[in-house]
Parts: sequence; C-alpha cells; structure tokens
Amino acid sequence: MTSKKPAETLRAKFEKRAREQIALANNITPKRLLKSPSQKKSERGKAKELKRAGVSSVAPVPCDCYGCPKEPCGKSLNECEERAMAHRCLKCGLKVRHRIAIGNPWEYCPVCRG
Repeated sequence: MTSKKPAETLRAKFEKRAREQIALANNITPKRLLKSPSQKKSERGKAKELKRAGVSSVAPVPCDCYGCPKEPCGKSLNECEERAMAHRCLKCGLKVRHRIAIGNPWEYCPVCRG
C-alpha cells in the first residue's frame, strides 16, 4: 500500500481549493455547494407550510429618515410624501430604505452610523 507524502496531500488540497475559487469567480457553483433534490423538496415544503401559517419569509426592509427636511414629523417612511430609495450600507451590506436628501449623501445604516 502506497501512502502519499504530506506535500502531495497539501498540493491536492490547494489544487481543489483553487478549482473551486475559479469556479465561484466564474459564477459556477461547485458540486459540494449544490443542494440535493430531496433537500430542495424539503425546503420548498417548509416554505409552503410557513406561508400557509402566515409567516413571511421576506424580512421587511428597515427605514431611515436621516437627512430628511421634515425629520421630526413622526410619520413612517410609507406614510410620508417625501421621496425614498433603497440602498445597501457600505459597512454591513444591510439593505435600508431611506429618504432622498439633496446635498446629504446616504452611506451607512443607522446601526453603523450610530
């Protein structure tokens, strides 16, 4: 029985990792990250069950009134007539709806800003 040398084992691991990283960079999912048909089916079943129970799988987008000319108005973003957009925070990547304020660029969510 022949055993591989430690250098050969490490080289094989590095080659495998490099192949996976190249595949991910080219938007190809490696086999180890693919879901099996039974896993997909069970996830769909769980989602249907939760939907029947009234549980939403989509998280609500948080709102931010930072820089609004009418900031202490007490209205929610949906009730206010000021324009709003959704952007991702530059620090944490959280998607946040915020007011469009001229001359006051929005960069960070309330959690990262405070």
